[in-house]
Amino acid sequence: MRRSLAVAILCLTLPGIGAAQHRAGARWITEASYLARISGRGDAASTGFPGVTASLEFGRLWGVTPKVAVGAGFSATLLEGIAFGIRPRVRYWLSPTSSLDLAPGLLVAGVAGPPRFTADLALMRRDQFGVTLQSFVMSSTTYYPDGRFTTGNRVVVYGGLKLGSKWGRLAAAADGLAILAAFAAYFIACGGNNCD
Repeated sequence: MRRSLAVAILCLTLPGIGAAQHRAGARWITEASYLARISGRGDAASTGFPGVTASLEFGRLWGVTPKVAVGAGFSATLLEGIAFGIRPRVRYWLSPTSSLDLAPGLLVAGVAGPPRFTADLALMRRDQFGVTLQSFVMSSTTYYPDGRFTTGNRVVVYGGLKLGSKWGRLAAAADGLAILAAFAAYFIACGGNNCD
């Protein structure tokens, strides 16, 4: 009896074992990603996509088995402005401390034209930090020297760091403060003049 109690206490205090407790119930998703473009560079005459970007996601997950959780979230990504999306998500626990998340979705606001496909694949450690690949199908216009242009869709892939749980909340708060500071600096510098 004492031996099994000691084993139970040891298991509860070891790092990473607590992740198994979250699998059974619901948990909030709070994530911040910082990404660099790794494909879809295009040529100089094409409409550009940012070389680096950031994204925030808030949502909810529910454990359906000891290894699988499903849910959905809302995302905001800096692309051609701020693009807002909806992403269903499946989380598969590889171990008590590591998970693989797949979140396909749609960008529904902040992008030109109809909703655009997006996908996020992330390998997370203790739901605190990890690596992510995010792809977006975006409209693109290519301009030619003779004045012609073509429009179409282009898949753009970004890779980078993802922060979750409390680190994701802290990063989201820091991002919000940085945006406010940038607006404040712009208005202070312009001082009511018509700055471009």
